[in-house]
Amino acid sequence: TRAPNRARPEDEWGSAVDHLDVMDLAGFNGNALSIDAGKIPPEHRENWAEFNTEVLTHLQHATTDLERDRCYKLMIVAPSLFFRKSARGGHRTVRAIANRFAAWRSGDHASLIDGWAKAIALSRGSEPRERTELDNEVKKALGKLERGLVSDAARLLESHGVADIFNPEILEQMRLKHPIRKPENRMPDSLPIPDPSERLNVLPETVRRVYSALPREKAQGASAWRYEMLTALAPSVPFASEAANEAVSCHAWFATGLANGDFPPWFNFVLAAVRLIPLHKSDQMPLAGETPDVRPIGISCALRRALT
Repeated sequence: TRAPNRARPEDEWGSAVDHLDVMDLAGFNGNALSIDAGKIPPEHRENWAEFNTEVLTHLQHATTDLERDRCYKLMIVAPSLFFRKSARGGHRTVRAIANRFAAWRSGDHASLIDGWAKAIALSRGSEPRERTELDNEVKKALGKLERGLVSDAARLLESHGVADIFNPEILEQMRLKHPIRKPENRMPDSLPIPDPSERLNVLPETVRRVYSALPREKAQGASAWRYEMLTALAPSVPFASEAANEAVSCHAWFATGLANGDFPPWFNFVLAAVRLIPLHKSDQMPLAGETPDVRPIGISCALRRALT
């Protein structure tokens, strides 16, 4: 069990995430934390935009790797940090979201991160429900995938047509069918610094146009980001808060950095991570004790997809 987070409200900004390492971020399985992204409470969209502005502004002005790493980590976990569902759902989730934003504004980042970590620990301990007579549901999901309705299919596949990813034999199938990139095809640890005249520059109006047109109800990838989290940053009617209205410009700066290779390799690794779903190949559910033949379905990070 991970040691509790010792950061306190009076500690340095963002230090509550210092204890998280790369695999905490790339392997925490954000999808295990249920997030109803299509129902972000309207009263918290401005809070969400202000949070994005605050983190990315800190990143722009950071002077040390430690300060920058804190911002990168917060960007990765941000959606599940605030918008994960409470165990009992309903109005409790709405109240919990308000409390999380209040904790952030008060500087109590440690309790916010601790609550997030506990939710992940609980999600890892949950057992999949029994699968019986689910052939029709698998066929429905396959039909949705064929029509490009990935999110709709994912809702069925998550509980009906997916093999146990923690089964060593299933993992081996995933490794063979979706192999790790060969060294010569991997992103290098460092990239040449482009001439200032050759740098790509992403404009705020481009980000606003893209974010406003993102489709809804698409499945999230390895991270907890979903398109709805980005669309909320670009409302048709401006926010009352100046800081909230700066979120799109901050994301344009972030997109520019991503396009020009300004970010560290570990952050690019996390953004490029793909969520693999081991879908049963056969229409028939496997017998007890039998290892099914599966096909990998990969879903990438929505934040990276939108920015690139």
